[in-house]
Amino acid sequence: MKNIFNQLIISILAVVLFISCSKNTDNTPQTCYLSTVSNQKGNILEAMTYDGNNRLMTYKNDSANIVYNFTYTPQNLVDKINVIYKIGTKVYTFVATFTYDGTGKPTKSVLTLNDKLYQTDVYTFNNTQLTGILSTDNIGDVVASRFEYLGDNIAKVYQKYDNDKEYLYYEITKFDDKKSVYPEAFRAFAMSFTSLVDGFTYLNKNNALSEKYYEDDKSVIFSADNTYEYNSTLQPTKITSSMVEDGLKSTEVRSFQYSCK
Repeated sequence: MKNIFNQLIISILAVVLFISCSKNTDNTPQTCYLSTVSNQKGNILEAMTYDGNNRLMTYKNDSANIVYNFTYTPQNLVDKINVIYKIGTKVYTFVATFTYDGTGKPTKSVLTLNDKLYQTDVYTFNNTQLTGILSTDNIGDVVASRFEYLGDNIAKVYQKYDNDKEYLYYEITKFDDKKSVYPEAFRAFAMSFTSLVDGFTYLNKNNALSEKYYEDDKSVIFSADNTYEYNSTLQPTKITSSMVEDGLKSTEVRSFQYSCK
């Protein structure tokens, strides 16, 4: 079933989402939101909608027939993430439900698949920084993720499966100095699905310029160097990712369209 889940989410991880705005000629304050993501041919791959309180409500992946729906607590914290994935006539529904402490930090999320328990995630913090996620699936297998920081960003992710030895899994060797502009709801997404998908970059303050994934502490199985194009206010409008996977090189270009209020 984890293979099904990886197919469900993989497209979202291939896209780095940025929010920018067209030039405001009358100096009226505006808030801009990512509306669509396009590939190099101009085909729309991703679409987002927001409510009147500027909260992300839906994320749609047209290419994979996936819809993500977000609901919120009265304190504007993500309450649930509902994921509907269709393969032919089969429908898979994942629901992540969050629990928070009195300060608004998440303590736990419970993930179900078609109304059955799939996984439970427990979070640990050092003040405001997320330092670890302990994920237990429905048969009792455990994945522990531990984070090391460089400033406000996760620089290294270590993982441990059950009683195996901990190993370096993911590393960001370089960041830009721009504020991360992922919708806030994507942080909750990354925290609830991290043990199944590779969404660590969504947890950071700044944007990753150079990333590496390891098969063990030494062997790099995937790397990406990201180059951004910016508008006049230094907000990114395009990303070019030069990737190497199992020795094979490829380049991916995505552009971002925005709506402003």
